[in-house]
Amino acid sequence: MGNSGCAQFALRIATTTRSQPVSPQEGVLFIQADISTLEGANTVAEHLNSEWGGLDILVNNVGGTETKPGGFEVLTDEDWNNILNVNLLGAVRLNRAFLPGMLERKSGTIIHICSVSHLLPFTNSTLAYAASKAALRLASAESRLRHSANVRFARSFGHGA
Repeated sequence: MGNSGCAQFALRIATTTRSQPVSPQEGVLFIQADISTLEGANTVAEHLNSEWGGLDILVNNVGGTETKPGGFEVLTDEDWNNILNVNLLGAVRLNRAFLPGMLERKSGTIIHICSVSHLLPFTNSTLAYAASKAALRLASAESRLRHSANVRFARSFGHGA
């Protein structure tokens, strides 16, 4: 914004993945954690709440699935649990960690990156993945209905949706 007299903003960015990045980005706080687990999500939340006092913007962009040939019939309980933990519960856990601070400050934004497969699973993905993204969409909608006076909620479906 230069010296035009406008307020200066300090932008801090944090990111997390299960493994160290090959090329860390300068100026980005990296927290190594697996947010598909309660312990991993807690690691991220505790670090950011203690170091930064919470977040102003949370972008949940986690996702993935492992496709098995054979459709619904071949998905085990372990497959379902893994996919739900990665695609739904990681975001839910981080929302629970950061939403209270946003509500207290009466300011914040939570963005969920969903998928168009929540409407109808693609043949190259699994029903469990589609169900997890549909559940994330509904969780985001419920949060928006309850808290939109203080916190903005947005969803992105990517891939032209």
